[in-house]
Amino acid sequence: FKQVDIHLTTNGFRLSDLPCTIVYDEKDASNGSSNGDTYRRCGLRFGEMADEHKTGLNYFLSHFTIGLEKGRQLRPRVKNIFISARQYAVPLFIDFLLLSIALLGVQLAKRQTIELSVLYLKLFAVFYLFWLAISLIMEKYRKMFQKTFSESIVVILKSNIAMVYLVSFSVVLWSPLARVSRMQTFGACAAFLLLELAAFSLYYLFHKQSINGLKMSVKKEPTPSSTLSYPLMFIDGGLVFVAFMVMNYIKRGSLSLPPMYDHAILLLYVIWMGSALIAKKFNTSGFRTSYTAAISHCIKAAIFMGAGLGVIIFALRMFYYSRIQLFGTPAVLVGFELVLFYLYYLYSTRGRLGSDIETRAGVREIIDLNGASRDLPEEHGDCRISEPVETKLRHALEFFDPKLFKFIKGAINLKKIDRCDTALLSTDEIAEIESLDPIGHRLLVNLHKTNDVRWFNRYFLQIYRKMENRGYFVGKVHT
Repeated sequence: FKQVDIHLTTNGFRLSDLPCTIVYDEKDASNGSSNGDTYRRCGLRFGEMADEHKTGLNYFLSHFTIGLEKGRQLRPRVKNIFISARQYAVPLFIDFLLLSIALLGVQLAKRQTIELSVLYLKLFAVFYLFWLAISLIMEKYRKMFQKTFSESIVVILKSNIAMVYLVSFSVVLWSPLARVSRMQTFGACAAFLLLELAAFSLYYLFHKQSINGLKMSVKKEPTPSSTLSYPLMFIDGGLVFVAFMVMNYIKRGSLSLPPMYDHAILLLYVIWMGSALIAKKFNTSGFRTSYTAAISHCIKAAIFMGAGLGVIIFALRMFYYSRIQLFGTPAVLVGFELVLFYLYYLYSTRGRLGSDIETRAGVREIIDLNGASRDLPEEHGDCRISEPVETKLRHALEFFDPKLFKFIKGAINLKKIDRCDTALLSTDEIAEIESLDPIGHRLLVNLHKTNDVRWFNRYFLQIYRKMENRGYFVGKVHT
């Protein structure tokens, strides 16, 4: 049997550190395979656990994060990349020919010869290296042939934009390439894009590819709108200037700016604003998920800033600016934002809740379900239970308190509650309740003490929103 471990990266928790064993059930005939593999359903049986083990697993449950790792997933990821490359060897070769035609065609148009100097041999090598890396990492060909025509065009555009960014970045950082022709470099990128679009359009006309080879419509759910945090934007804008001055002091040992560096600050602000909007850096929706999700937008925006700086410096021949100072500014800015966004995350999850709900208007604001039905289950007829929650819940609660499961089983008929309609968590954060699936739950179990919840009314109103009528909430209270 293959060993599968559960890993939580935020605090290094591993299921293999706990005293538990895998318990195999009978053979699962529904997953039979023609290659002779045997499939079994399995579960986990826990032994006696120390307090730190319970705390770690409790923390794991509260964050709803399960990472299934097979050899840390690095080797399977690399293996999948090479399998994809082998499977799509013909498109890869055709794409290689298109890139070669674009590079040599622009060389011939620019210099009336295909003879290459050492300088342009280096440039061609950079093109081929980044083209191969982008194609494999982005799984470009797999996505192109498994999506609709318009989605495939977007994949081609993204890969070419990434190539422009990376080639420009390399030219700026690698001094020997600073003398290459801008027209030839950007012209090769444009020619390669046009050739790819033309080749794929011809392929689509002859093969009529659609999703997975089948003509089917895909209904995309509208993404909820999110507002911008303008105070966060203004503070971050001030940190851009601070980061630039920090890099100036590191570079020169002084806060006085050399001539023309006021233009560099303006350039940084333009790129900072554009990258922030593209990466949705100041959208408040990122803070509703987790701090990690919020800070990931900062890292993405910093990458966009570095790429944008590379393109503009190369396009405008602004090599007289210090590259360490310009490219170091986004890195220092991310360091400042780690603190700023953490404070804003704490404010958005705790600080803005200035008081508990004690008015009728406040209650209606929380439990407004936008016209959702609150009919009783019996009014919809008998609900078919595909997988009763009893077995799963018993296994999950064995190591916490076996008496708790006995209490729940004695009070609730668990055979009439589906596993998909049940939520098990351990938290005192109202935001964790808000993040639950909006579909009604029949059973919600919170293993954390209710005494630790800051606002009781808000807490129970949020639970009410997540549950169906005649649903059950199980909590723990110290009296």
